[in-house]
Amino acid sequence: MRFFFIIILAILALTIAIVYFLVIPVRLPNEVKVEIPYGSSVTKAGEILKDAKIIKNEEVYVLLSHILYKKKGITAGKYVFSGNTYVLMVVYRTSNARFGGPFIKITIPEGFTNQEIINRIASNFPNLTKSEIKSKLPKLDGYIFPETYFFDTEASLDEIINKMTTVGNQKLTDILKLIDIKSAEAKRILIIASLVEAEGKNKEERKMIAGIIENRLTANMPLQLDATITYLTNHGSSQITQSDLKIDSPYNTYLYKGLPPGPINNPGAESIEAAMNPTKSDYLYYLHAPNEQIYYAKTYQEHLNNKNKYLR
Repeated sequence: MRFFFIIILAILALTIAIVYFLVIPVRLPNEVKVEIPYGSSVTKAGEILKDAKIIKNEEVYVLLSHILYKKKGITAGKYVFSGNTYVLMVVYRTSNARFGGPFIKITIPEGFTNQEIINRIASNFPNLTKSEIKSKLPKLDGYIFPETYFFDTEASLDEIINKMTTVGNQKLTDILKLIDIKSAEAKRILIIASLVEAEGKNKEERKMIAGIIENRLTANMPLQLDATITYLTNHGSSQITQSDLKIDSPYNTYLYKGLPPGPINNPGAESIEAAMNPTKSDYLYYLHAPNEQIYYAKTYQEHLNNKNKYLR
């Protein structure tokens, strides 16, 4: 009889807990904005939400997040909550990027240059001038990670740049597996990754091109990459002229041997990984044909044969 009574009490206690945590919402008298920083764990997010009085208990939030959305994890960003907030709803929103407020979404694709990023920020925040944005952005391309960013409509320029650089630094650190992303080693990887981003069309190509770049560097050959001329001129590959190839710039890989002094765009994870793990081969040349196929060559004569065969 006593055991039965204990079971009844346990069931009653569990029912009360379920009702309290899952059924009875937190009633917010005003709109509450809360930011979950990039890299936050589910536990950290729970603490932030509990401190903001959006949820009653962080342990319940963490448990439900793991049960329902373990693979998705937490989406960083600024969230707006108002009215009645149920913990299940909070778990759903923070795991599915349901920010709930008037936010500006800016997507930075792989391979965007800093100038393209400046243009995109300016088009979304008309009150900011391009010269202002340029003054705050990292001086070299390569350190803003391609990502979709969410900003408050009244975000300041410092908030915008800080978020982009913080996310960029964290993601690059994770991918490069280096503590100092400003190190010479990291910079070299990012330069090659930016070249690979501009020249390659898929994962296999990028790894192969990264290997060819390493081969040419080892052989002390100029890289002769159209992407670096495009970076200097904003001309497409098919529009590059003979005079473009003579531009006196350390970024001109037709005139100067070795890598350019900095990345020529902001590469994505796939290109960075290709630069870190290039495909080894004996190839020194490659070309893209109009049929979108890439053709490799070990000698200059083979390369000329490919040109005559596929570019006519």
